[in-house]
Amino acid sequence: MSSSQLKRFTKVNTKSRALSGLVKKKSVNQTSRQTNKKVELCKKFMREHYLNVFSYLSEREKRIQNLREGMKQNKVSFWQKKKKTKEHFSKETHFLRNRRSKLSMENFKVIAKIGQGGFSDVFLCERPEFQEFIAMKRLKKDKLSTIDEIEHINNEREVMIKHNSDWLAKLFYSFQDTDYLYLGMEFLQGGDFKTLLNHLKFLDEEVAKLYFSEMVLAVEDLHKLGFIHRDLKPENFLIDSKGHIKLTDFGLSKKIDEVSENDPLPMAEKLEKSKKTSIPSLSELLKEESFFSIPCSKRLNSVAGSPEYVAPEILTRKKYSKEVDFWSLGCLLYEMLSGTTPFVGRTKEETLENVIHFKKTLHFPTYSDGEEPMSKEAWDLITKLLAPKAKRLGKSCISEIKEHPFFDGIDWKNLRNVEPPFVPKILNQKDISYFDTTYFEKTSLEISNHSVFHYLENPLKHVLSFNYSRIQLFEKENGNKEKV
Repeated sequence: MSSSQLKRFTKVNTKSRALSGLVKKKSVNQTSRQTNKKVELCKKFMREHYLNVFSYLSEREKRIQNLREGMKQNKVSFWQKKKKTKEHFSKETHFLRNRRSKLSMENFKVIAKIGQGGFSDVFLCERPEFQEFIAMKRLKKDKLSTIDEIEHINNEREVMIKHNSDWLAKLFYSFQDTDYLYLGMEFLQGGDFKTLLNHLKFLDEEVAKLYFSEMVLAVEDLHKLGFIHRDLKPENFLIDSKGHIKLTDFGLSKKIDEVSENDPLPMAEKLEKSKKTSIPSLSELLKEESFFSIPCSKRLNSVAGSPEYVAPEILTRKKYSKEVDFWSLGCLLYEMLSGTTPFVGRTKEETLENVIHFKKTLHFPTYSDGEEPMSKEAWDLITKLLAPKAKRLGKSCISEIKEHPFFDGIDWKNLRNVEPPFVPKILNQKDISYFDTTYFEKTSLEISNHSVFHYLENPLKHVLSFNYSRIQLFEKENGNKEKV
C-alpha cells in the first residue's frame, strides 16, 4: 500500500470511528433516558405499594377507634359490643380479601357504550357484587407506544385517586390485561357540557356565570393537587345527577413542576407543518350563514387536538405553567355566551394561526341585528383571560379571577348547595339518555385473559404501579354503601 493510499485509509477510518462514536453516544443517551424512566416507574411502584399498605393500616385503626367511640357514646351493652366488634372484623377481613384479589373485566357487566375517543372507549358497567355502576374507560396498550404516553395515563390515574374534591371526577378502579388498561371512573349521568351547549347553542349570562364558577373551582382544585389540565374543553366537563359540573379526562395533565417548553402538546407539532395562511376576520366569519349552518358538534370535532382552546404559548413552544388553563377558561366563557369559540377558523391551520395572532383576531362578538351577547363585565373578564401570559388574570393567584366583578353575587363556599339551572331527570342507575351515542362505532368490550408467562414473554405489556381498587365496605345509616 502506497503512502498516499495509507494516508487516505487512515483518514477514512478516523472519520468512521468518529461517526460510530456519535451513533454510539446517541444510542447510550436514548437508552439512558428510557432506563431512567423505567427506574422512576419502579420507584413509584414501590413507593405507592408501601404507602397503600401503611394507609390501609392507618385507616383500619381509625375505623376501629370510631367503632369503639360510637359504642361508648351509645352505651352499648357488653354482649352488643362483642357482636358489633365481631361483625366489624368480619367486614375488615372481607375488605382485605378484596384488596388482594386481582380485578378483571370478568368482575363487571357491560351495559352500554357511552364514549369514544382517539385512544379510548368508555362503557357503562355494573359491578353486581356491590350493585355499583361506573364509567369504564378502556385504552389499548398498542396505542401507548412510549413510556411518556404511559406516564400520561398514570398522571390521569394519580389525579383521580389523590383528590378529595367535589369538582373532579373520582376513580374507583384501575387494572389491566394483556391488551388494555382500564380506568373505572365515577359515572356522571347528566352527560357532558358539550352536549348541553350543542342543544342550547348559547347560555343566558346568569346561567353561564354559575357553570363557569364551578369550572373555576374545578381548575383551582386540580392546581392545588399540583397538576395542569392542558385540555380544558366543554366535553371534559361532565354533569352529575344533581346538575353540578365535574372536570374529567386528565390524560394530558402534567405536573406543574415538570412542564417545560420542550414538552409541547401534539398540536404544536402540527402547527409547524402547516403553511402560512391569511388571518381571517372573525367578524366576517360570524356573519357567514354557511358557517352557522354547520352543526356546532361538527365544528368542534372538525379540529383535531382541541386547538380552539389551547393557549398560544403552548403552540409557540414557550415555557408555560398553570395559566394555560386560565386561557382555556376564557375560551369556554366566550363560547357559552356567544355560541362559538373565539378563534375558530375554516380549517385547523387557520384556527391555530388565529390563536397565535390573538391580539388581531379576538373581537367582541356582534351580530347583524346589533344584539350584544354579553355584558361589559363578561367581556372584560374574557379579555383578561385571553391575554399574554405575563398579563393574564390568575397568573399570581386564582383569587384574581374569583374576585372579578363578573362574579358578583357568587357565594364560592356554598356553590355546591345552589340548585343548577339544569337538573337531569334520571330514570334509574342505568339511564344513559343524556349521552349522545349516535355516531359511536360499534365496539365490544372483549376480555383478554393470559397467564403470567405471557407477561414474561411480553414485559412491555405490563404497566407497573397501575392496579388500584377503592373497595365498598361499610354501609351508611341510610343503607347506601360507603367508599373506604
